[in-house]
Amino acid sequence: MLPAQGARGWVVDLRVNIGGTMWPMIAGAGPLMGAGLLGRFVNAAGSETCWFYRDRVAAYQEPQPFMTAVDPASTPVAVQTSSLIGSSGETTTGEVTGGVMHDLEDGAILGIAESASADRTGCVYAEAIAPDEPLSVDWRRYGQADDLVIAAVAWLKSVIG
Repeated sequence: MLPAQGARGWVVDLRVNIGGTMWPMIAGAGPLMGAGLLGRFVNAAGSETCWFYRDRVAAYQEPQPFMTAVDPASTPVAVQTSSLIGSSGETTTGEVTGGVMHDLEDGAILGIAESASADRTGCVYAEAIAPDEPLSVDWRRYGQADDLVIAAVAWLKSVIG
């Protein structure tokens, strides 16, 4: 819809995404990534849980992933991250975050990150993904006219031409 209105690039600002469930985030970003298999969680034994986006819905399915011909958006996307990202936000940076809850004998629940992230091609990311353009976040400027969003827009313009 927005490309038809002239949108030529996107800025996705995850700098303050401290976590929570990833599903609303994937559903929101789904149109930028295209329908179909988007990624996987791979545990130490090699077992995969695949996750996908389709028709404004993000979900997972095991053991056979929902598959379509994926046609990711051809529009460039600048993704901004920071050291504040946690949990579901880390899915975008390749951190080990696939949490599994374990019931303990005393009734407590222990959550342990037990899987690594993999992309739609199956490439597993055992370490964080380094940004293409590392920038320092000046938190005093966050949300101001000279925030890093300006740098992201400049990058998009250089890619778009």
